[in-house]
Amino acid sequence: MQCFGSPSQRLVACASTLNGVRPPKFGNCHFGGICGQARDVFICSAVACAARGRRRSPPKGGGTQPVRIKDVDVLDLAQDTVLRFVERDGYPVIRELKFVEQSEDEELLVPGPPHRNLKLGPHNWAPRHSPDEAHRLFYKLALGGHCSEVSYLYLELFNAVKSGVRHRLVFRGQKIQDMKLCVGFVTHKYRKLTLAEDFGRNYWQHSREVHCGARNHVWLEFSTFCENGDFVLDLTGIQFDMTGSKDMKYIHVCQASDPKYKNYQKCYDISSKRMPVHFLHWAMPRGMSGNSVLRMAARFLERTSWMRPDPGGIIALRVYLMFTRVSTGVFDLPTIEAVCDLSMEEVRLKEVFAAREMASRLGVANPYDSQPNDGCTLM
Repeated sequence: MQCFGSPSQRLVACASTLNGVRPPKFGNCHFGGICGQARDVFICSAVACAARGRRRSPPKGGGTQPVRIKDVDVLDLAQDTVLRFVERDGYPVIRELKFVEQSEDEELLVPGPPHRNLKLGPHNWAPRHSPDEAHRLFYKLALGGHCSEVSYLYLELFNAVKSGVRHRLVFRGQKIQDMKLCVGFVTHKYRKLTLAEDFGRNYWQHSREVHCGARNHVWLEFSTFCENGDFVLDLTGIQFDMTGSKDMKYIHVCQASDPKYKNYQKCYDISSKRMPVHFLHWAMPRGMSGNSVLRMAARFLERTSWMRPDPGGIIALRVYLMFTRVSTGVFDLPTIEAVCDLSMEEVRLKEVFAAREMASRLGVANPYDSQPNDGCTLM
């Protein structure tokens, strides 16, 4: 398949061909727009031809039609993302919590037999424990080891809101400039969550193989146009016992200058626009996890009618589901890299550096000594 035009136009045309839809005509806008659906995972390369000041066709009576801008708070969006991941669209917990063995360094969860109700949640999975403790442990279990997935989901929604013309992202009433994905590790003391047996169906869902003992972590940073400095937004900080309230879904937010941020050691960061390539690098070694993130992102957007899918988002080309076609020349990875201004090799080198820095700082073995394809995100 040959695609002509700018990298952005070739990206959209490639998506259209892969899904059996005729490529769109490119008008006076940056991207041509097409929206197709394919069973439970849909693709959408939306038109990104407008900023907030987009001109609209005047109504029949003459004059201009005003566009009302609605504010979307990044913390509200974060709470909704975490809630959906933990209690609705995420990985199901199929066993009740029988009891907990707690020590200074560890919390060991021991499950009961599989429950007949396959929709266990923080309100009914631990009847022997207080509601607050059951809620905390459920969120720590559900988010432990899944910081990358939740962060990718949030950035997909963040970019979807940002690409629209009727909403703007704010924090404390101030417009957001950009959001960055940060990769690094934590240095403070916390109680590691350990499972005596699996609580989920599959090995990467609430299993003994997924834990937060390695200290590697992924979080977000953002800045506003008015307030000085960056802010830290950690959606899964509860796995490392970071502060956060039950009502806030244990989301940890602070200014980058806050002493609490000393618990984080950032190795590198990338802008939200470059996130799709980083997601590909993370998803390639773990097919089922990558597939699950794509499905959840699709459901999140389908249920929020006012959100517009991001033209360069992780589900824009069903990037991971179609990745197996790279060898046939059908899938145009260089075009995706060109649009995101980031290559897979650049991500790999960043991961190598991050893993070495973490190993040196914490005095642990470098994962690249035994797992050359892994890194700080992938351990």
